[in-house]
Amino acid sequence: MTFAEPGSQTLSLRPRALKTGHFEVSVGTAGSATLVLQTVLPALLTATGTMTLLLEGGTHNPPAPPFDFLRDAFVTLINRMGPKISVELVRPGFFPAGGGQMHVTVEPVAKLLPLVLRERGEILKKKSASATVAGLNNRIAWRELKTLGATLNWTGDQLRVDKRPSECGPGNVLHAVIESEHVTGVFTGFREPGVPADRVAKEVLAYLATGGTGGTDAGRSAAVADRTRVRRLVSRPGSDPPHAHSAFTPARASISASSTSHGSL
Repeated sequence: MTFAEPGSQTLSLRPRALKTGHFEVSVGTAGSATLVLQTVLPALLTATGTMTLLLEGGTHNPPAPPFDFLRDAFVTLINRMGPKISVELVRPGFFPAGGGQMHVTVEPVAKLLPLVLRERGEILKKKSASATVAGLNNRIAWRELKTLGATLNWTGDQLRVDKRPSECGPGNVLHAVIESEHVTGVFTGFREPGVPADRVAKEVLAYLATGGTGGTDAGRSAAVADRTRVRRLVSRPGSDPPHAHSAFTPARASISASSTSHGSL
């Protein structure tokens, strides 16, 4: 690569053979490390040998796919195409501090298998929610989970607080994960300074309330009662409009070919 310097209006790139081995990339800010992975991954899937990456930067940013989406929804589908990808979160990185770190291992294949996703399939029993807090009080996470759990009738092991060291924050993110036969939906809400904890939960619920266009008729029918409870909560007078993003929302950066639906309950 030449002319890659500040002020340059020209960029010249002459790709060479891809080298295998270990690579480290530090964004240097809270810029998304997950987007870095999605940028380089296509070239790594059919490389000649195993690749390991250490990526540093933002792992949980509102405009980008969070780490949990990559692990639970994105990577699982890519692995169905033949390669073996594993991702590990060493520490989260929130905006504006950054400092997140993730390990990635990619075992490539000579040729990718086709991936066909015609429907979401039946919703499985495995549904869970986690609230991550760093440099903030645990009560914030529990309030978010209480709001989410009360609406969806999720209890016990389905609700989990992920407490991280203060130096990883301040930051707070709430995830709801719903597994179906063929895809996994990851719905995410981020807390901003001054935003009540229950609003973060309502934003995640608002996306869940949109229902799903994929899946079978039986699966959609089984989800009606849960979606009705969600709609009642988020449509109350004074409710804030949702701006959290899900793995299936094409308007945000966490776009994925992982589903043809918006992930109904």
